[in-house]
Amino acid sequence: MAIARAISLNPKLIVLDEPTSALDVSVQAQILNLLKELQRDLNLAYLFISHNLAVVRHLSNKVAVMYFGRIIELADADELFSNPLHPYTKVLLQSIPNINPEKPLLVEIEGEIPTPLTSPSGCSFHSRCSHAKDLCREVDPELQLINEGHWVSCQGVSQEDKNKGDV
Repeated sequence: MAIARAISLNPKLIVLDEPTSALDVSVQAQILNLLKELQRDLNLAYLFISHNLAVVRHLSNKVAVMYFGRIIELADADELFSNPLHPYTKVLLQSIPNINPEKPLLVEIEGEIPTPLTSPSGCSFHSRCSHAKDLCREVDPELQLINEGHWVSCQGVSQEDKNKGDV
């Protein structure tokens, strides 16, 4: 019903906030396939908000990763999933459940989680980042274009890092 209501006025953009989070996997797959079909047939754009990275990968053309209310990485979906640059994005992708017994089931991020009341100076991720430098504690990085539509907000990412695959 919600999808029918959303498309009834022929919108160009639909905001989908966790649209499949409470559904079982088979119904989730049906809804996602319907959304892709509607997107293609009706030339729709979606602003898709989700914590489920597998769903994001399936449905999205471009992906923006947010941390503490700010976009920290933005790229085409294929680029972001194959070549994440921000340390937080890397940890998020490593935390996708896997069945490989040689990989840990859960990747934890060390450090103190910021709160709006104790918002850190500089980069909001620096207290949890294994690559943080003094500059990260002092300067809040701007979103910068690294390569052909791949934007990152991190003091430790440069064009050379992008080419080497290191952060």
